[in-house]
Amino acid sequence: MRRTLIVHNGERIIKKDNWFVLQREGEEQRIPLEDIYCVVIDNQRMMLSTAVLTEMTRVGAHIMLCDAKHMPAVVIYPHTNYYRPLNILRKQVLMDERLKEELWAAVVKAKLTNQAKALELTQGGGEKVKRILELAEEVLPGESGNREGIGAKLFFRAMYGAEFIRMADDGINAALNYGYTIIRSAITKTLCAYGYNTVWGIHHINEMNHFNLADDMMEPWRPLVDLWVDAHHEEWKRCPRSKGQH
Repeated sequence: MRRTLIVHNGERIIKKDNWFVLQREGEEQRIPLEDIYCVVIDNQRMMLSTAVLTEMTRVGAHIMLCDAKHMPAVVIYPHTNYYRPLNILRKQVLMDERLKEELWAAVVKAKLTNQAKALELTQGGGEKVKRILELAEEVLPGESGNREGIGAKLFFRAMYGAEFIRMADDGINAALNYGYTIIRSAITKTLCAYGYNTVWGIHHINEMNHFNLADDMMEPWRPLVDLWVDAHHEEWKRCPRSKGQH
């Protein structure tokens, strides 16, 4: 199984033969290059060469560099596109609105179903789990009833408490944003590997967003991050925003 590495400390990253080597305080940690899926470098003092970066991307890994607030700021992707990228782009551009609506309905239904599963895993069954599953069954092409928004409100308050507000400036939201950014980067890499242009979304259509399609496709995967944050949410709740990002 390929691994995601989050590097918080260390002095230098080098390559020795077919090994990724993290050096710190006279010690070395070795990981086979072929095992690496993603590397998150959350240490601005870390030293590594362009040769190491290109070798990581050669084996298909992508690299995320974090800023001083510990949030992912730069992503480096492998430049290995699908062998018929124009064919894929043409299909994206010519996709009719009805198909886009059907695809988005499937995405929303999957997201709501996974949110219900996450709640069931963390808190057992209950009326809110039942209601979110009902919302998933009510989703129709076009999603005119805003089932996604209703489900999100139920989900976050059940998961993190009745007073929780998504996008507030607190530790839980900082942790969620951090995790969502990593999921987004993985989805982006996968889409690019199959020739998709991530600017061209099916529901997200922001003209200033390079990753509209990734933002569409990542929605059902968000509950993975929610589960991870839930395991620590009392800790995040007590932390100010700056600490919540560690």
